[in-house]
Amino acid sequence: MDTADAHLEDTLYFFWTYWPRPIITGEIYRVIFIDGIHLGRICTILIAKSETHVLHWLFAKRENAEAYKKLLSPLPKPEMVVTDGSKGSLKALKEEWREVPVQRCLFHVMAQVRRNTTQRPK
Repeated sequence: MDTADAHLEDTLYFFWTYWPRPIITGEIYRVIFIDGIHLGRICTILIAKSETHVLHWLFAKRENAEAYKKLLSPLPKPEMVVTDGSKGSLKALKEEWREVPVQRCLFHVMAQVRRNTTQRPK
């Protein structure tokens, strides 16, 4: 086992132990927020949460459409989804929950505007 695999195994153990998977009840939520947290180059944790608590999460190698489909598939369709606007999340939402309205997260919109309008834009 190389160092990256050992680190991933330690990370997975931490999450399984201290952050157990929520029980999916089938309750329909008004809004679901989805986003990914990158753990360096090792993996990404995709999270779906309501206004009050985490509904579902999973580990993925990348923040792509297939991973987001796995995140969304056990959850009932909400009234609306808020996302950072990543290509993977938007593609998955279009394929899985086509009729559900999608809103871009204002925090991510402002961060993108700030990043592209500074004196040294990327």
